[in-house]
Amino acid sequence: MTAVADRSGAVRLCSPLVGAARRLGRAWGRVRRPADAILGLRVAAWLSAAAVLLKVLSPRTVLRIIGGRRRVTDIRWPEVDRVCAMVDAWIGVWPFRGRGRCLRRSLVLYRLLRAQGLDVGVELGVRRAGGRLAGHSWITWRGAPLFEGLDPCQDFATMSHWS
Repeated sequence: MTAVADRSGAVRLCSPLVGAARRLGRAWGRVRRPADAILGLRVAAWLSAAAVLLKVLSPRTVLRIIGGRRRVTDIRWPEVDRVCAMVDAWIGVWPFRGRGRCLRRSLVLYRLLRAQGLDVGVELGVRRAGGRLAGHSWITWRGAPLFEGLDPCQDFATMSHWS
């Protein structure tokens, strides 16, 4: 049991399963039509595959396996936004939470955004934080970070770029 503050600021005890159920509810809350449910299942499947493959293979090999081919289509930005929102919703759900989720997020977005026609790449970077090395992974499109809140290029030195 953990103490959790709700919207009003009241503190209550909460089981980890309750928190997981809420995150799952938020992920499925994005489902508005059958295509959203199918996308949600695809995201969950690719996140699972990436997690398993990263246990035994290098990130570059996993990228080659799940990368697929880029479709040459007109880019539909609302669809691209929907894909990214679904991946971000699912990445917070157990068992996808935890260390290294930025790498899993990047690999799955790479797969799904290439299918949408974007010629994206994956960047891996490091920085020194409190005497230790910290890593981060993000998606780039035309040399700029895509779907990142803050520009990771300012904080992290790029080690690898794969496209």
